[in-house]
Amino acid sequence: MIFLLVIPLIYSILLLRILAGFEKTELTSIPSEINDYVSISIIIAARNEEKNIPTLIKSLASLKYPSSHFELIIADDHSEDETVKICNSLFEQFQLHGKVIHSSGEGKKIAIANGIKEATGKLIVTTDADCIFHPDWLQTILNYYKFTSAGMMLMPVVLTGENLFARLQHVESLALAGVAAGSLQNGYPLLSNGAAMAFEKQVYAQYNNNDLRFDIASGDDMFLMLNYYKQFPNKITFINHPSATVNANAQTSIADFLQQRIRWSAKTKQYTQKYIVLFGLLIILYALLIISTVVLFLYQPSISNLWLLSIPLIKMTIDYIFLQRVSEKLKQPFYSKEFFCMAICISCLHTHNRDSVNSRRL
Repeated sequence: MIFLLVIPLIYSILLLRILAGFEKTELTSIPSEINDYVSISIIIAARNEEKNIPTLIKSLASLKYPSSHFELIIADDHSEDETVKICNSLFEQFQLHGKVIHSSGEGKKIAIANGIKEATGKLIVTTDADCIFHPDWLQTILNYYKFTSAGMMLMPVVLTGENLFARLQHVESLALAGVAAGSLQNGYPLLSNGAAMAFEKQVYAQYNNNDLRFDIASGDDMFLMLNYYKQFPNKITFINHPSATVNANAQTSIADFLQQRIRWSAKTKQYTQKYIVLFGLLIILYALLIISTVVLFLYQPSISNLWLLSIPLIKMTIDYIFLQRVSEKLKQPFYSKEFFCMAICISCLHTHNRDSVNSRRL
């Protein structure tokens, strides 16, 4: 039975290494005052976001950054509601240097590309229409930019909401933020999130549509990050700081949640980095192993219960340590009850994602 512990052992070593990488991304000597501001363009692709736009723009208007040094570009992706009208009204109300442009094509990737083309800032910051920000968000980005001389910066994205489903997603988003930071620090970046990225405008300009895979609807953030990392591995940093954390709305329906995860899974096969595929395979194998132990536990009582119970318990223990540290560093709440609920359900979710992707390929 000892062979059953090979996957848990590999998973534990890998996750603890990622955690060690996450810890190393924390910088304590960042200056708190800025004398030389850099021009920043915030790019947001929006489609039918009339419900989220007021909160978004109000949050951006509260940033402690000179309004003369940042602009806001809303790239409208053929909205059919009042998104454009509301944006223009709020730009005037809050006296923001903002404008709405109309995307020349369909989809978020093209909208973002159109927005960057119109940008005048040296630094491009991308985010989503359902996000809110710490008042020191842009200042923290600039501090890291000046201190590290990075051409690209990734930031944590944490999902928020009031109900149980939203809190489950909050726990998951902490895990994704920790993995993104730790894996980048360790030299094999696994994740990035377009809701919280910053990069020099010239970084984006050097890649064409093939590099960024405009033939695929999603992945604008990952393909940009992976291309840049391949050329300049020492020019990307993760901003492990609470004020850089972007809060986004959790999915409200299980159908939307699953559809999002299916999109994420489907694009995995497009990555040329084998370690990304292997990491995803490890997660799936562990999920299948846990499901198998449950079946054995129910139908083969003669097998040692201790061996069977150790397999899910190892994962829950390592995940708990990982998430507790990430939440502490980012000063985010850690819902332990929701964590244990998610730990029980996550295996079934990963298996569902795998089956859904396979069925679509057929």
